[in-house]
Amino acid sequence: MALINTSVPNLIQGVSQQPDATRFAGQCEEQENALSSVADGLKKRPNTRHIARLLTTAIDSNSFVHFINRSDSEKYVLIHDGTKIQAWNMVTGNESSIQVGTNIYKSSWTTSEVTAHNTANPPNSTTYVATGYVPPSGNYLNSTTPSALFKGLTVADNTFLLNTSKGIGLDTTKTDPIDKEALVVINQGDYEKKYQVTVNINPTGSSNFTGATATAVLESFATGASTTTGGGFGSGGSYETTHEYRWRIVNVNVNAGSAGLGYLSANISFSSTLQTYTNAVYSASIDQSDGSISTIDLSGTRGEYEGSGRVFTHTTTTGTFMRGTTTDHYSEGLTPPSITVVITPNSSLSSGQAVTVSSFIYSGTGASSGANTDSIAGWLSSNSSNSGVNATTDRPMNVADTAGNAMDDYFTVSKSGSIIKLTKKTNWDGDFTISTEDSLGDTGMTALYKEVGSISDLPVKCYNGFKIKIIGDADLSQDDYYVEFQTNDGSAIGNGSWVETVGFDIEKGFNSSTMPFTLINDDEDTFVLSEINFAKRSAGDNLSNPNPSFVGSRITNIFFFKNRLGFLSEDNVIFSEAGLGAEDAAGAFAFNFYRTTVSSLLDSAPIDVSVSSRRVTTLEAAVGFQENLVLFSRNGQFVLKGGDLLTPKTVSITPITNFDYDSNVSPLPLGSYIYYPFKRGIFTGMREFTVNASTENYDSEEITEHVPAYIPSNIKQMKGTTSEDIIAVVSGEENNAIYIYNYFWNNNQKVLSAWSKFTFTGEIRGIEFIESTLYAVITNNGETNLVEMPLESGLSDAAGFVTHLDMRVAKTVTHGTSTITLPYTPADNSVEVYTTDGLKLNATNSGTTVTLAQAVNDVDTDGNDIDTPVFVGIPYTMKYTFSEQLFKAKAGQGTSPSNAAKLLIRNGSIYFDKTAFFKVKVTPKFRDTYENIFTPDVVGSTTIGTLNLDSGFYRFPVLTKAQDTTITIENGSALPSNFQSAEFESFVHSRSNRYG
Repeated sequence: MALINTSVPNLIQGVSQQPDATRFAGQCEEQENALSSVADGLKKRPNTRHIARLLTTAIDSNSFVHFINRSDSEKYVLIHDGTKIQAWNMVTGNESSIQVGTNIYKSSWTTSEVTAHNTANPPNSTTYVATGYVPPSGNYLNSTTPSALFKGLTVADNTFLLNTSKGIGLDTTKTDPIDKEALVVINQGDYEKKYQVTVNINPTGSSNFTGATATAVLESFATGASTTTGGGFGSGGSYETTHEYRWRIVNVNVNAGSAGLGYLSANISFSSTLQTYTNAVYSASIDQSDGSISTIDLSGTRGEYEGSGRVFTHTTTTGTFMRGTTTDHYSEGLTPPSITVVITPNSSLSSGQAVTVSSFIYSGTGASSGANTDSIAGWLSSNSSNSGVNATTDRPMNVADTAGNAMDDYFTVSKSGSIIKLTKKTNWDGDFTISTEDSLGDTGMTALYKEVGSISDLPVKCYNGFKIKIIGDADLSQDDYYVEFQTNDGSAIGNGSWVETVGFDIEKGFNSSTMPFTLINDDEDTFVLSEINFAKRSAGDNLSNPNPSFVGSRITNIFFFKNRLGFLSEDNVIFSEAGLGAEDAAGAFAFNFYRTTVSSLLDSAPIDVSVSSRRVTTLEAAVGFQENLVLFSRNGQFVLKGGDLLTPKTVSITPITNFDYDSNVSPLPLGSYIYYPFKRGIFTGMREFTVNASTENYDSEEITEHVPAYIPSNIKQMKGTTSEDIIAVVSGEENNAIYIYNYFWNNNQKVLSAWSKFTFTGEIRGIEFIESTLYAVITNNGETNLVEMPLESGLSDAAGFVTHLDMRVAKTVTHGTSTITLPYTPADNSVEVYTTDGLKLNATNSGTTVTLAQAVNDVDTDGNDIDTPVFVGIPYTMKYTFSEQLFKAKAGQGTSPSNAAKLLIRNGSIYFDKTAFFKVKVTPKFRDTYENIFTPDVVGSTTIGTLNLDSGFYRFPVLTKAQDTTITIENGSALPSNFQSAEFESFVHSRSNRYG
């Protein structure tokens, strides 16, 4: 039986779930709370250091956590716990304020601070609210499960908050409809030439009629007919004479506020509840600008109507009629008849009715000013100064045709220079068409309304604000565009230029309240939360400048690439205008997703493209990678390229690979690689995506093939750092652990690919790497705390080593005291206390109060009382379990296990550096565990009160066969341990030797 040594050259290769026979040297069965480092070897993981208690309640796993790294002195963490949104400074631990509208939210404000601000004199423009911001019901940011739905992107001072469950809606407001006004431009004047304007009226109804009401004022009068009854005249008796009375209209008053609208003419009639004898004759005054009736004047007959009383009585009481005293009694119909004034429209409009204005201009006769364009425009618009008008052949716009229709019955006609403007009156409802004809080959005058064929048809002088559509190619709607005239000096009419504008009566854009919000860090510890200011459509219409493809759908992710803000929606990639956007009319910056001109395609224009794939593809993530943009769907990857400049003309999307992707987390770009997870049943795998330097082909290699059932499913967080070549992964199935991947490249060869995990007391809600430090939001004992974990190589405290306590805080114990107060609340009796030089103090805790077993009474060398700096925190245990040690015989260029040999391990040796404590546990199958404890203290040579860090090797007995024996290194203390390699001394009994 031979005695041999087998070596484990390093202990940093991490966990492997392969059979022991095929594992690489240095791979282990279990690695927990141990960090693999190329520089330091295997060491107890660094501890977490407490920064601040964020909340006195524990946020749950549905909470959204986002970190903001603005600068070395300003780092923030944002939390949406499903109810409220809050932010904290990661450097100071102070809560930051969040302003929404005129309210400023911060839960840490005291009552006095709130009162002082809100009752200040003069009053403040904002209101303090002593709580986190609670998005109202229906708000874009309102969600009970923000962790699953929200994504955050920080660019400079802006943090974009995306809710992937929200559909994008259109703004309900629309652009102005086309003005119902037309221009007639006289381009050329000449003698004895025909200039004709034809307008076709196309009403949608008889008129734009609204009813008018009026009241008739009546008076009574006697008709002259009489009847006498009773005694005769002169006899001293009495008699009675009856006269008949009727009513007539004195006046008709239009009721206040009821003048009606839209009358071209009116038909007024009167009706009575009794018999109508004769009707009234009237004339109505109608305002032709809006068709309202202002007065009704009676002329001629005023009408006669019956009343309810029509009796005249004369009674003689003494003597005869001529001599006696008489008494006259009149009863003249005290109740007048009911007279109703009926006003109804009587329009003569009919669809397609033509109103024609034509004229011949004669030198010295038809026009007093000759053949210049201004005179021709003046004559066409009005004949007021043209006495030579031929009523039969020459008809200006204010002269009626034979049907009684004149232009100014339907339009307000004005003239400036050689331009006539016709503005449709409101007294009729509908539209019209306009055309011109002249004897100069139809070039002498032009009609402008709604649209023209070319911009060259437009004048250089026009009314300010006049808009019109340019048709372009008659077969293509996409090249239509709209222009608006702007005078050079802002005057109502004059010389100027035609500027491209937006179309008529279309949606201005999408609804900003259904789009991502922005959180702006405008000063230290202050944020402003608001809707993003998106530019409205400023050119074209729904065909030439359509809405972005995310309208009516959901945005699945947000990114920033080549100075453009980008969104993913379904199978589309949508980029903002280059430079993100521009200032809007109010001077505020606006992100723009619409073309600013449709007459030409600018390189800076927004981009909206879709992927082409035979599969149903929903894009979930986008990562900038080696000058291109790599797009991820759940079952494939695509690359978006754009050349040196990303423009609508150069953009292209190409499928590259077809690997599965778990969209719970975004892919992680690190160095020249992209790391992303994929689902493997109830576990998670990880891939490393890159491009081959020689072939320029994209490829993806799995980095979890040796641990296929190690990382749980439901990945919630994945972060990494190139400073230390580490990736950290948090699973929703194991919230108290962070799975760690250490890697190291030597030239083009990966020499380290190690998986392990860190475990914690409490649950992880969010993590982020900033350089070499891992920050984490962790809940413990009903509270939410922020901690940091420095992971840099060579890490040490001031004493030259790390005191390994989680949630560690540095405190100073005053001489003669025995209590410490913590800034967080651990479970009772869960913390330990160490002096900064490594001495453990006996202590217990109840809540935040830590009580030492005895008061600390340290003195310096001169006997003076001194305070004692200590570390307080929660202990954690490091574990490293070796793979089974097998005897491997030479096989070709390598080695492999041999079934002809039996291996019995005599002892093992662990090589360590700067180590103060560890245990080696040996557990043979079906036997008890034996512990071997290493401590560097040597009786008689170690100084009391100081920590002795030793380097060398530690030999421990095994004395059992290798098969089914578990060998574990543990360190449950706060003292450091660093391991480089291991060696095992074993007896081998071989029945035969292997050759070849």
